[in-house]
Amino acid sequence: MQYRLLLLLIVWLLGHHGILTSGCFEIEREALLTFKAGIIDTRNRLSSWAGPDCCSWQGVVCDSNTSHVVKLNLQNKYSSDYSLRGEINPSLLVLTQLSRLDLSGNDFGGISIPKFIGSLKSLMHLDLSSSNFSGEMPVQLGNLSNLRYLDLSYSYFICIIPPQFSNLSRLHTLRLEYPFAFSGTCVDNLSWLPHLFFMRVLHLDGVDLSNTTDWLEIVNTLHFLTELSLPGCHLTNIPTSLSYLNFTSLKFLDISDNGPFNTTLPTWLWNLTKLSYLNLGNSGFHGKIPHSLGNLISLNTLYLESNNFEGKIPTSIQNLCNLVSIDLSSVGIGGDIAELVGPSHCPWKNMETLMLGNNRLHGSLFGWLEEMKNLSSLDLGNNSLVGPIPPGIGRHSNLQRLDLSYNSLQGLISEAHFANLSKLDELTLSSNSLIIDVDQNWIPPFQLSYLALDSCQFLHPQFPAWLRWQKQIDFVSLSNTGIRDTLPEWFWNLPYQYLDLSRNQIRGKLPMSLKFTSLDTLILTSNRFEGPIPSLPNTLVTLDLSENSISGPLLSPISNMLQLSYLSLSSNQINGSIPSYICELIYLEVLDLSNNSLSGELPQCWNNSYLLILDLSNNNLAGKIPSSIDSLSSLTSLHLNNNNFYGELPLELQHCNSLVLLDLSNNKFTGEIISGVRAVSVS
Repeated sequence: MQYRLLLLLIVWLLGHHGILTSGCFEIEREALLTFKAGIIDTRNRLSSWAGPDCCSWQGVVCDSNTSHVVKLNLQNKYSSDYSLRGEINPSLLVLTQLSRLDLSGNDFGGISIPKFIGSLKSLMHLDLSSSNFSGEMPVQLGNLSNLRYLDLSYSYFICIIPPQFSNLSRLHTLRLEYPFAFSGTCVDNLSWLPHLFFMRVLHLDGVDLSNTTDWLEIVNTLHFLTELSLPGCHLTNIPTSLSYLNFTSLKFLDISDNGPFNTTLPTWLWNLTKLSYLNLGNSGFHGKIPHSLGNLISLNTLYLESNNFEGKIPTSIQNLCNLVSIDLSSVGIGGDIAELVGPSHCPWKNMETLMLGNNRLHGSLFGWLEEMKNLSSLDLGNNSLVGPIPPGIGRHSNLQRLDLSYNSLQGLISEAHFANLSKLDELTLSSNSLIIDVDQNWIPPFQLSYLALDSCQFLHPQFPAWLRWQKQIDFVSLSNTGIRDTLPEWFWNLPYQYLDLSRNQIRGKLPMSLKFTSLDTLILTSNRFEGPIPSLPNTLVTLDLSENSISGPLLSPISNMLQLSYLSLSSNQINGSIPSYICELIYLEVLDLSNNSLSGELPQCWNNSYLLILDLSNNNLAGKIPSSIDSLSSLTSLHLNNNNFYGELPLELQHCNSLVLLDLSNNKFTGEIISGVRAVSVS
């Protein structure tokens, strides 16, 4: 009897599902191998797809009872080098029990999503995000009636969401974040959305919804919605009230970077008492932040940055005991900072991110900052804070970013302020009355990538030796810090992208060759550097060596900097003529060679259409203004005064339609002054 049942089972398997060998159906194994044959796998991620048991292959999951393939997890979690490429073979249709297909993070070269995927009727989870698909979103996806999860984010689709998505009635998660190949109005309506009754997570980040003025009324039909993410969707209106609030289960709401709505905060927000994440940043809200904010007692993240509020933050914010991250930067709030973050029945000991920069806050850092020991990011820049920085900040061992710039802080900064800041990555203390007093032999516990101490003062005039240990630093701004020293040799071996040492008294010669591979900004103005212009990296965009004692001619060191947009060598001792390679710097916007000893005539080849400011004043230049000056179509300011130019003013100057400032004084020009220039000096 048992033998007959077993025989019947084998016959049934052969007739309906193929041969079952080694825990894997042969027909499904062959289907997977056919799929693999169409895939380009340069990193051999599918190398395990060779044995007889396909259920043991990497990324393949079989049902423990039926041995059918039910999941195909081929997402790329690594770099683009590990991407699967090629084609997606319809052999996958053999996998009739496939419930999960994840091809995210790969690179399919801009092919369309195969229409046959809409025939995988058992699919419940489909993730094709970030895999370089293009073309149309196939309407056949609307046939996947069992689908619960769909992610087509970060693709290059033609601008339309198929109305057939309304058939996905069991869908609970839809992610279409930045799915389109170009910006534009891709969605005229959301009429398909109310049919997705069980929707819980809806992310349409970056989808242009400017024509869907009823977006909130439609979203309000989704009773089970817990996440709504619509940042950068060009939403133009937001009702401030709703007659009935249906999506009261909402825990995550992001409508940042929309509008500007030009309205007060909606009253219905304060009834979403389950919210844990709220982001309304940069959306043009105004008015006062109401006391009702304190109703949102489940909030752990509150982002309201870059709006136009007035008054103070209500004290009810201190009811939000679960807050971990706050961004209220650039919102116009004022008041004593201690009233906002000071002691309360929940002193925010779990706070990790506190962003209050660019407001009108006053008061000191004492009495509250020491308590927030879990802070990883603190931005209080551009306020009116006073007093010293508490040394206890050095115990904030999780701190990664600290910005206290543009306040009225004062006092000494010592090693104690950094004692345990081993994770510190960004330090910004610029424009305060702080004095940096650290030992020349100090070895910091951190590795910075960003350092800005402008207008702070080093107690000792020596160049800060502790910088030599910052092997990952790419942004350094130490302008006006009282350094009176030469630069050590090790200084030129750090990996800068941005370097500003201006307005100090640094002396000595620059190295003959600056071999930075990524440097785009070099500002050394107002120091005592001397010698010739060194060989410079071709990555430079901004170069300012003005107000030094740089000497010699303008030779080739600048000629290879084809990305240069700002060049100032004014107030040095540069001589010789202006070389013709200046004309090849076609992206120049500012060229200032004033107050030098340049001689000779101007080159004839001006074609810098981006040039806004040209200042060659106070040199020994001679000759006529070349007719090619009319190619400077964007020029707003031209200064040729105090030279030896002569001849008639070229008529071509009248083609410089943007010119508003013109100084030709103390030359030997003749002729008429062009009209339309606001400030003219000619003699």
